[in-house]
Amino acid sequence: MARRRLLVFVVLTGAFAVQPQSHKRGHEHAHARRHSRNSENSSLTATLERMNYFAPVTHPMPANKPGQKYLLFSPDAGGPNNIRIGWEYSAVMALETARVFVLPPAESLYLLDNGPMHNYSPKKRTKTAVEDLIDLQQLKGNLPTLTWNEFQDVEGPITWRELVQQAKKIDNPEQNECKLSSYQSVEAKFLYMQGRPDNDGKPERREGFDCGEWWLRGGPKIDREKYSGRDWSLLTHGFVWHPDAFKIAAAAVNYLGLFNFNALHARYNDFQEHQTQSSPRNIVKNWGRLFQEAPTLYIASDEPERFRQLKLDGVKLTTFDELFNAPNAPLKSTKREFSAERWFKMTGPAEELICTYAKAFVGTGRSIFTGHIQRMRLHAQAPVTEFLLHNGLHAPNERPQPVSIPWDTIAAQLDSWKSKDHIIREHPKDGDMFSLSSLS
Repeated sequence: MARRRLLVFVVLTGAFAVQPQSHKRGHEHAHARRHSRNSENSSLTATLERMNYFAPVTHPMPANKPGQKYLLFSPDAGGPNNIRIGWEYSAVMALETARVFVLPPAESLYLLDNGPMHNYSPKKRTKTAVEDLIDLQQLKGNLPTLTWNEFQDVEGPITWRELVQQAKKIDNPEQNECKLSSYQSVEAKFLYMQGRPDNDGKPERREGFDCGEWWLRGGPKIDREKYSGRDWSLLTHGFVWHPDAFKIAAAAVNYLGLFNFNALHARYNDFQEHQTQSSPRNIVKNWGRLFQEAPTLYIASDEPERFRQLKLDGVKLTTFDELFNAPNAPLKSTKREFSAERWFKMTGPAEELICTYAKAFVGTGRSIFTGHIQRMRLHAQAPVTEFLLHNGLHAPNERPQPVSIPWDTIAAQLDSWKSKDHIIREHPKDGDMFSLSSLS
């Protein structure tokens, strides 16, 4: 349970007795403001501590032993969550082959540095490194890892292109990708997993990304029974979003009330799975009863303007922009702590984390963004962890069908959550087995 500091204010009797009444009132008001700020800071600290669902690490695992071998990877060609699944399963292969995990140099990534930029138009070309998006300390504490600069310090100067050209790649990727044994049999010092074309004339390979059930929670697609407790632990505790994302999300969660609001993810733009989309009116029609179980509905959407005129009796609807970006946004001061570029790149992870700490969450089918939220809700022991989608579609070839809402399951999970000590006290050595393959 999060520790809170007890603030003890000692008032010296008679200390202000000779002061004018107006001065006394001014002191009382200042005292009240300080007390309010201290209470806010204490509450925010407690919220952030509760949001850290992962087992904290104290020191990095050694990554510079003589004669060690390395696993390299290139980021996936898709957006941030595609890239995330790619680096996660590349890391699993590094763990299973006893290799040091090498993070690639910074590069232009889709939806972060190029592609539809929506709210942010950089004045100069930008690049993003993996360590810009994750908690590097957590990763290093769970898997021997080197950044690109650290790797060059250990192995000497070499270009990324030169290293990739000499590294071993798995043959016949259609047959061997994702099989643990295929990677375990490689003896070469450098093993490379390709996530995007390397301008070498070879066809595109998405090795890491193709290992995950992207349309669900991102669990392993094959060899599931061969994944060890160490693998699940790495996926649970080793890869978490950057502390900046947690800091932004904690401000929103603390404001909305930890597990005291509901959340919805509705994706429309830059999304190929059109059959999984629903209009805001239909979503509220189907799910309004659930949404009314909390005073606020947080809406994460790439087109939040669709929900601007929507009404739901007894429920306040709010979005990320309304909390942080609007002229009178209650949390606007948080935004001032970040550069425009950093704020833009942390918005997606922060919104995922906000939805993670909702009472109940309803997502978009076949969305990796939704899938990661659903997974983190298991990690975080959220009240309702049922996989809820506003149109009920899970599997790749499913067709639209009438929405069936599992009210009994939702009620049972809420009752169970209320009756147990759900504050995370100790973290298990193994991670959550978040696969939902039975749905596919």
